[in-house]
Amino acid sequence: MNNNDTTVLVIDDEKNLLDSIIDLLEINDFKVLAAQSGHEALEIIEEKIPDIILCDVMMPKMNGYIFLTELRKNPLAVGIPFIFLSAKSDKQDIRRGMDLMADDYLTKPFTHEELINSINARVNRIGVLKREIMMFMQNINNSLEVVNRSSKEIEVSTELETVKAMLRSQNEAIEKYCHINSHKVRGPLCRIMGLLELFNEQDTNYNKEILTHLKTSASDLDKITKEISYAISTTRPAV
Repeated sequence: MNNNDTTVLVIDDEKNLLDSIIDLLEINDFKVLAAQSGHEALEIIEEKIPDIILCDVMMPKMNGYIFLTELRKNPLAVGIPFIFLSAKSDKQDIRRGMDLMADDYLTKPFTHEELINSINARVNRIGVLKREIMMFMQNINNSLEVVNRSSKEIEVSTELETVKAMLRSQNEAIEKYCHINSHKVRGPLCRIMGLLELFNEQDTNYNKEILTHLKTSASDLDKITKEISYAISTTRPAV
């Protein structure tokens, strides 16, 4: 994570010290938000969530401890790295700050190097955390792609089985229909075959009569063929 991608909120009621810290951060390419009280800082955070917070401990109305307690009530601000800046160097004060889950506690006067090093340590940790989150999200996305592909394959497989079942059903229906109606086909065919044999054996006048019967049988066979063709077409699955 680059410094120019990092926004630092500085909270201190001492204007001169606040301006000094702002200048130092801007020289090091940090984006800076500033507040002179805890209440003002909470209002700023409602508008923009900073990446890191530097906060004085001894402030009127709302000291740094109270501010941090209120800050942690905001679910969007729970994980913001927090550094206390304080003239109070007593171990109990430092312990109180750390008990409130502050990330660091710098006692005044601190050097510019100490402050920048403390901020950079948090910046690096944020960068590592963001990379881990990105990797985690990528793994989730990869898993979702596998699930989606598997789901599509299952859907295709299910559709294929459905089509196969429909085709088997339609084929059985066609076979059943043809079996039931096969005698209808055999009747006209037998008549035609018999009449053809007679046609060659009889005289011309009688052949005219046989020809009439042939036409009738052929017509009957044509009707039956059309019935079977229609039955087959209506039992095919729709595309």
